[in-house]
Amino acid sequence: MSNFFKKLLLSLTVLTALLLPAAPAFALNPFSQVCNINGSAKTSSAVCASTGGDPLTGKNGIIRKVSVVIATIAGIFAVIVLVMGGIRFITSGGNPEQVSQAKRTIIYAVIGLAAIVLGQTLIMFILSKV
Repeated sequence: MSNFFKKLLLSLTVLTALLLPAAPAFALNPFSQVCNINGSAKTSSAVCASTGGDPLTGKNGIIRKVSVVIATIAGIFAVIVLVMGGIRFITSGGNPEQVSQAKRTIIYAVIGLAAIVLGQTLIMFILSKV
């Protein structure tokens, strides 16, 4: 295993360990219409909005829903690119140019996934503070 891939694996491990506490933010269902009012869950978005829940930045706000949908689509695309890079690597036949191109594709897909996770974490953090 080359030195570069060891560093990449270590970086991803550290990044995962740092982002693990943020995982519950991703477990939220962005399409649910539930808000908590005085300890009781209500299922009407009108109730959430009428009781002070902000429909734009609140727990089920538009910004949160849109960011989750965009992150999901981008994540799916990044995984597809990662698989394509793996297939390109396997079918390279030992050609150094194709191998390096496949490695770059895989690296860029992993960087893209990390950027998506970091961006989504940042958006959730900012929305929780607003």
